[in-house]
Amino acid sequence: MAFPLIMYLLICYDISKNRTRNKISKKLLDEGLERVQKSVFEGSLPQKQLGALRKQLNRLLGKKDSIRYYQLCKSCQERVLKLNPGIATPKKRSKKIATKIL
Repeated sequence: MAFPLIMYLLICYDISKNRTRNKISKKLLDEGLERVQKSVFEGSLPQKQLGALRKQLNRLLGKKDSIRYYQLCKSCQERVLKLNPGIATPKKRSKKIATKIL
């Protein structure tokens, strides 16, 4: 039995209309991706699921809209550095924290 190819992705978009932008962000969240900025998502998806997602999102795009899909290999994932990822504890509210995505 073949295992599905799982890809770790960074997905960014530039969408002009609020309604379209909201539909796209909701779809990405529904697929289990994590929002890391307003128009940037990351997470893992099987290759087949990504293909279906790309088709669905492409139908929503206007002429001036764009979506970029970046696939990150395991080595690249290990070198991602997050600065001040929003982790707030009572003692460390103002301290910048650097963490790696594993």
